[in-house]
Amino acid sequence: MVSLVYFFSLVSLFMCISSHNFLWLCLSLELNLYCVLVLILFWNDNHANPQIISYFVVNILSSLFLYLSIISQIYILFVLGLFLKMGFFPFPWWLISVLSNLKWYGFFLINVVQKVVPIFICIHSGGLHNVFFFLVFFLSYFISLIEMNNSSNRFIVFLGWSSVSVVSLVLFLGVFVSFITALVYFIIYSFLLFMVSVENNNIFNLLLLFSLGGFPPFLGFSLKSVFFLSLSSVNALLLNSCIFFVFFIFIG
Repeated sequence: MVSLVYFFSLVSLFMCISSHNFLWLCLSLELNLYCVLVLILFWNDNHANPQIISYFVVNILSSLFLYLSIISQIYILFVLGLFLKMGFFPFPWWLISVLSNLKWYGFFLINVVQKVVPIFICIHSGGLHNVFFFLVFFLSYFISLIEMNNSSNRFIVFLGWSSVSVVSLVLFLGVFVSFITALVYFIIYSFLLFMVSVENNNIFNLLLLFSLGGFPPFLGFSLKSVFFLSLSSVNALLLNSCIFFVFFIFIG
C-alpha cells in the first residue's frame, strides 16, 4: 500500500514537470496532496490528526483560489492559491502550526515533496518577474529570519521558519536569476532536511544549525555562496531599493 502511494507521488511530480497544460498542473497538485496526506497519516501518531485536518482544509482553500483564477482569469488569485498551498508569505503561520506537531518524516514531506510542484509552477508561470514580487520575496525572507530568532528554543519551529526563508530564496533565484540555480539550492536544502528526518539526534541537529547558518566547511555554506554569487546578475538599483525599503519598514 505504502509503496503504491510513493509511486503515485512520483507520478504527480512527473506530471507537473512534463505537462504544459494548466489543468494537468492542478491535477498533479491534488494527486501530490493526497499522497502526502496518506504518508503522513501512516507515519504519525493519532495526536497529529487535528493538524493534518487543518492542513487538508487549507489545501482545499488554496485549490479553490486556483480554480477561481481559471474561471475569472485573475492572476493574483492563482498566485495567492500557490502561496497559501506552500505556506508562503503572507500565509506562513498555519504551516508552522501544523509542522510543530508532526514527526520528522511528515515535516520532510510537507516542506520538500509538497512544495516541489507549487515552486515549479511559480517559477515557470512568468508573472512574478516584477518589483512587487521582488519585494514580497525579501519581506518573507526577513520576517522568517525574525521568527527564527524568536523560536530558537524550539528546534522544529525554528526549522519551519527556516523552510519559509528557503522557499523565499528559491523563488527569488528561480524568478530573477535562473531555474538551474534555484534547483541546485533546493536540492541541497532537501538533502540537509532529509538527513535530519533520518538521523535526528542532538549532535546532528547542532551540525545542521551550523550548516543552515552557512558556516564553512558545512554543506550549507554552498547554499549561501550560490545565493550571493547569483545577486551579481540582478539589477543593482532594484535590489538596493528593496533592501532599503524592507529596512525602513522594520525600523519604523
